Amino acid sequence: MDYFIKTKTPIWTGGIEGICDTIHETGIIGSMRWWYEVVLRGLDVFACDPTSAEQRCPNEITIGNQKQKKWCNACDLFGMTGQQRKFKINMSDGKPVFVQHDKNKDVINIMPQKSDPPRRHGWYLGAGRIAQNQNGLILQIMPLSKKDRDATDEKIKLLLCLISRWAGIGAKQQHGYGIFDIYEKINTENKRLEIDENEFDAMIQKLKNPPERPRNEAPGDTLPSLKNFFFAKVRLDGLSGGWQNSVDGAQTALNDADQKARFGSWHTQHDSRIFAPALKNQLRYVVFNGHTPVQKELFKELFGDISVKKGAKVNVSHVYDNGGFKEVRVWGDVSNVAARSEIFEALNGKIYPPATTNIWQAATGCDTVTAQIWEWREINGRAARCRQRGGAPTCATLCTSTSPEAFLKCLLRG
Repeated sequence: MDYFIKTKTPIWTGGIEGICDTIHETGIIGSMRWWYEVVLRGLDVFACDPTSAEQRCPNEITIGNQKQKKWCNACDLFGMTGQQRKFKINMSDGKPVFVQHDKNKDVINIMPQKSDPPRRHGWYLGAGRIAQNQNGLILQIMPLSKKDRDATDEKIKLLLCLISRWAGIGAKQQHGYGIFDIYEKINTENKRLEIDENEFDAMIQKLKNPPERPRNEAPGDTLPSLKNFFFAKVRLDGLSGGWQNSVDGAQTALNDADQKARFGSWHTQHDSRIFAPALKNQLRYVVFNGHTPVQKELFKELFGDISVKKGAKVNVSHVYDNGGFKEVRVWGDVSNVAARSEIFEALNGKIYPPATTNIWQAATGCDTVTAQIWEWREINGRAARCRQRGGAPTCATLCTSTSPEAFLKCLLRG
């Protein structure tokens, strides 16, 4: 199956010497697997933690005098020790959004304002990859087994559709990289990838079908699950011409001749605008800024803790173009976070700005900007909740249900 990818923000997959010298398929597959595990757990299907020596597949048990290996649905598709993936991918290389030879020197340093204590370093953005031309990047999915070909194609189609609607692919998504649109060729036209409602139920059943030797374990509640995610798309209006130069922290790059050239290359070659560091700074130090022990622990839980190498649970994108609108994504995983509903309410309230505290004006450096939550998705203890176009519900029938399948279907409509 061939897909065509339009990069809404540059894609980062890592590479030699810490530079994204090409699009490495391993970086794409790694993020696909991570999201596949999230979807499975959201459907109450067990998916192992492949980073844990104690939990990852294959799980070896003894039956009588024989040892037997068992594995989860994620490892069945993406492989494990002793068993290959059921597919391989090829992806076109694209080009860098600016020239980078050294991971430490050839970067764009964005340093948003912060006090108590003042910021010393900020964010260092490398040269992600974008398409060579308007045709986009080509992504080829090649199932390796004729027997499982259709099931493999359908599982990956659903997965790519979900990621493209709400999140990102590759690495450094917390730095704004990896937002994309995906198309498939139907007859002679490239059409945006969609999941037909008539095929959805069959796809879900294939996702849930156990492998040959399944690990019949409960999915647990400590690993990322779709049921504990929120997704938001915010549209910005009233941005002045050249507003990217006034983004909080951009002046650090613009004051350096070499960085200014890289900054200019990014914004000349691509429609996206560097924004993720400024927005994340607002979320970290305005929306969730607290001084009590509980608030400080929540801060570390949501935005990472370098002392214990804990990654952020809240991701934001750069600003990208969506049909003539300027849009930004905010999404995150609040699995294993006690104040889940409070986090949802705080984000929902602050992303849609009250008159007194406008994080969007502070982040963009533009006094005329207005922001609107265009879409919001989460599933709480009662039912899924959707907001779109300033609050109008979009899928009321689906979202009166707490069904994980209904929530996934709702996301695929986005």
